[in-house]
Amino acid sequence: MTAFLIGVWGCGGTPAPREGPRSIRAASDTTADAANVIVEADLQRALELMHRRQYDQAESVLKSIVNSRDPSTVTLLNLGITYSQLGKLPEAEQSLRQALEEDPANFIAYNELGIVNRKAGRFQQARDAYERALILRPNYALAHLNLGILCDMYLHNVECAIHHYRAYQQFGGSEDPPVDLWIDDLKRRYPERRWRGSGGAEQ
Repeated sequence: MTAFLIGVWGCGGTPAPREGPRSIRAASDTTADAANVIVEADLQRALELMHRRQYDQAESVLKSIVNSRDPSTVTLLNLGITYSQLGKLPEAEQSLRQALEEDPANFIAYNELGIVNRKAGRFQQARDAYERALILRPNYALAHLNLGILCDMYLHNVECAIHHYRAYQQFGGSEDPPVDLWIDDLKRRYPERRWRGSGGAEQ
């Protein structure tokens, strides 16, 4: 099974959506308006580059936004995703933690932080991050999927894996990846356990 590096819209390395306007600006504040238009255009360009998996170029655009003004949470989040896709794990972690400083309730950032920790081999920290995402958003299907994969492939905790695979399905996860096949495979690998219909095991 290939570990899926789940981003925000259900695909690996997919960009996070832009935030809505933070406040109503005065119509006469043309300088601020012009600056915001430029940032919005740059952010949109970065998102398009990420969709095309042109992460080197996306990194350059996102860094220019971060360096030119106080970055928004969504810019920091997408920069963290981009760094992660490029294998720049320390930079990814730093950017995601900055996003969480701006917005401590950002469950998407915790999910991405879990991915970074998993890539770095910090499996317990990855689990902590996924579980934090699920505390903030219990029906967040992608965090359930990532935690199921972590428990299955890295922690070898079959009950945890099946529980979160089932939760992924319950909360609207897609049929790709084929989670049903993964659950069946786990049950075949552990035939000594009596499985409940919900996916848990009775010892």
